[in-house]
Formats: sequence, C-alpha cells, structure tokens
Amino acid sequence: MNQAEAKEKYGKRIQRCSGCYGAFYLKDMWLGEAGNFYCQSCKDDDMFHFDEFTSKMDLTKLPSLQEDADESTQCQNPFTRQV
Repeated sequence: MNQAEAKEKYGKRIQRCSGCYGAFYLKDMWLGEAGNFYCQSCKDDDMFHFDEFTSKMDLTKLPSLQEDADESTQCQNPFTRQV
C-alpha cells in the first residue's frame, strides 16, 4: 500500500468532534491541541487540517492499515467479553 492509498483509507475513519460531538470522516477534520479532532464549524485558526498533518506522517507504518493485518492489530472493543 502506498502513501496515497493509506491516506485515503485512514481518512475514511469516523471520529467525533471534540466541540459538538458530531461524527465526521477524519479526512474532513482538524487536529487541535492534545490530539483532539474538530469539525469545520468548531475549528479555530491554530488547528491543522487532515491533509496538513497526514502529509507529515508515514501512514503506511500504521499497524491497522497493513494489508496483512490480522484482528490482533485492529482496535478491539473494550466492552466485548473475552471467553
């Protein structure tokens, strides 16, 4: 998976806005202080848009975006009871 494909896949994740608590695609959000994400309505001028902060990351290294990722590298639901 190249950087562009990883960015597209990463951007399709859903994230809640820390201001209004609405759910948005990550590609439509801004990164604020302390790693909080904000929508267009709640953002301010000190925040970074998805395109800006992902251009500085190597998304291909994220375990959940690896093509051969198994369930152990995916996010687990903490409320699921393991038997």
